Amino acid sequence: MNSQGRKTLVRMQRPEYFRDELTPMPSTKSIEIFKWTETLSVSEYVSGLGGIAPRMNDIQRRVLVAQYNAPHRGVTSPQLAELANVDGGYPIVNAQYGRLGRMFLEQTGNQPDIRDDGYDRLWATWSIGYKLPDGWVWEMLPAVAEALEFLG
Repeated sequence: MNSQGRKTLVRMQRPEYFRDELTPMPSTKSIEIFKWTETLSVSEYVSGLGGIAPRMNDIQRRVLVAQYNAPHRGVTSPQLAELANVDGGYPIVNAQYGRLGRMFLEQTGNQPDIRDDGYDRLWATWSIGYKLPDGWVWEMLPAVAEALEFLG
């Protein structure tokens, strides 16, 4: 764990995203896991998402739904761009995912996860991040998934 307690290198069980035989799991030495230090309840996600719903754009909605519907709710940013049919690909997905995180945090009064270099890790509002040698996998937090189910 780093000095801020936000980055954790974990030797762990197989993450949900890698439970599929078609998705090979890299060695645990090559995975870094990033998780927001805040733990919000389903009701907090329901309240926050309900509060920002009128301001969410179509891409932000499609991205959340696409991740929710992905196997094990785990995706890379390019996969999410494809699944959500986002013109402009993963750079647009990254920007919209981050903007959505910022809206949610402002709505709920929570603080974002901060990277070691001082920048916000806004995607951590929605997902656990697995940093692999060839990119990132975002796995939707269970509380986010349950909130989306509740909100329909």
